[in-house]
Amino acid sequence: MNTYETAAVKDTERFALKLLQEFGIQCNASNTVTTTDVDITTETGKKIDVQYSNNFAKYGDFRVDIVSAFVYGENTNIQYNTILDKFEKRYKCKITKAGKVYQPNYVDYLIVFFYYNRYIKDTTENILIIKISELLQYIDDNSAELFDCIKINDKGKYDLPDKHGSAFIPINVCCLQEKCECFFGTWQELCNQKNDIKTYIG
Repeated sequence: MNTYETAAVKDTERFALKLLQEFGIQCNASNTVTTTDVDITTETGKKIDVQYSNNFAKYGDFRVDIVSAFVYGENTNIQYNTILDKFEKRYKCKITKAGKVYQPNYVDYLIVFFYYNRYIKDTTENILIIKISELLQYIDDNSAELFDCIKINDKGKYDLPDKHGSAFIPINVCCLQEKCECFFGTWQELCNQKNDIKTYIG
């Protein structure tokens, strides 16, 4: 990651800890030793991944990373029984690492900080809090529509040492709110719902 991305990641993780503490949820950063560990763990053992998303004013969505790494080649051992199966079949590839939301027992909740244009230190416009099970159910229920929206980052096309590809689905937050239980709003709006959010996270 470049300096900008590193700063954004660290700031949003700090924002998330502060926000959860304002809700009365006791939690700690859990990726301080191993950076690939989930970002935050609550005292009740819930695991929370923190993300940020730019250009919300333009796109109105957040990117759900469904595939962290894939390589081209027929896969005869498909095991996900999800939209990932269709992905492997259509693109004739092998998923070598599923996205975080599909990794078993990795994460329970997502907190996503949205910036209308670009991340600026110590500011955030809107925040999404969603349970992974709710997100996956939404993807399953709308997989036919969402499958055609998948975006691929095919690094194999470029002269890079890292040849794997990755993929994400852009999901409109307004549509998500209409169809599943989640919380979305400004910092203050979420703080006004802190009791409901505390119950939601548990």
